[in-house]
Amino acid sequence: AAPDWVVGFSDIWYGIIADQLAHSANARCAIDAYDNYESYIPWALPAHAIWRRAIARAHLVTAAGLPLLHHMTRCGCRGSTAVVPMAADTIFFPRDRIACRLALSLPANSTLIGYAGSLHASRDTQLLQELMRDFETRMPAARFVLCGRRLETLRLPANAMHLGYLPDDQVPLLINAMDAMLSLNRASHFGDHSYPIKIYESAACGVPCIATRTPATQWMSSRVAIALYSPGNLAELRQSLLDVLNGHAPPHIPSKNWTDSGATLAKLLSEPSNVAH
Repeated sequence: AAPDWVVGFSDIWYGIIADQLAHSANARCAIDAYDNYESYIPWALPAHAIWRRAIARAHLVTAAGLPLLHHMTRCGCRGSTAVVPMAADTIFFPRDRIACRLALSLPANSTLIGYAGSLHASRDTQLLQELMRDFETRMPAARFVLCGRRLETLRLPANAMHLGYLPDDQVPLLINAMDAMLSLNRASHFGDHSYPIKIYESAACGVPCIATRTPATQWMSSRVAIALYSPGNLAELRQSLLDVLNGHAPPHIPSKNWTDSGATLAKLLSEPSNVAH
C-alpha cells in the first residue's frame, strides 16, 4: 500500500528525497527543519534550488522556530506551515548539584560555568576564550567546564576543564552540576536560524543559560528563560553571566517537552486541510 505521508527531516537531502518519493507514490509530503540547512554547504546552489522547490511543493512545512519557518518559505509554499519547537529529552530534569559534581569528578564548592557542544570557530570560540581569560582575574575561583568536540589547536586557559565528548546519559549530570550554562553563536546564516537544544535542556534542568541574541534565540526567549547578549560583545556577555551568578537570572518559564511537540505534529498530519491532495 502507498504511504499517506513521506516526511523528510534532519538534513537538506532528506527533504529533497522526501519530495521525490512522495511525488512518485502519490503521497503527501511533509518537510521539517531545525537549522538553516542551506548554510551548511553555501556553495551548493543547485541543491539549494532543489530544496526550495521541494518546500514549495510540500503539503506541510514545519520548522523549529518562526524565523526559520519564514526563511524556509520565503519563496512560497503551496501547503500548510507551522512551528514544531525543539524540546529537551525526558532525561533532563533538576538533580542534586553536588551529587552531579561528584559523579563527574568536578570541584564540589567552586563556581562552575558550563559549555556543551562543538568547540568550533563557527560557535565563536574566540569570544569564549576572551571570557575565560577575563574571569581568570575577575573571578579566579570560577571554573569553565567544557564538553564536546574540540579542535586540537584550540588552547584553553588554566581555569578551563575539557571533559571531552560525554556519553548522552552524562550530559544531564553536567548541566545540573553547573551554576550557569553558555550557548555561544555568531550572527551568520547558520547562527541566525539555530535553536540550540542545550538552551531547552538547561531550562528543563532549572539551570540559567546565557545565549547569543539572534532572531532564533530572541524567538526562543518567549518560551524558555534565557539571558541574551549581543553577538561578539564581550562586555554584554560578561555582565549577563555575572548577573546570573549573582542570582539575577530571568524568571523561570515551564518547559514544553517532546510529548507536546509530538502532539503538535500529529495534529498537523491529521488536519483536513493537510489530508486533501
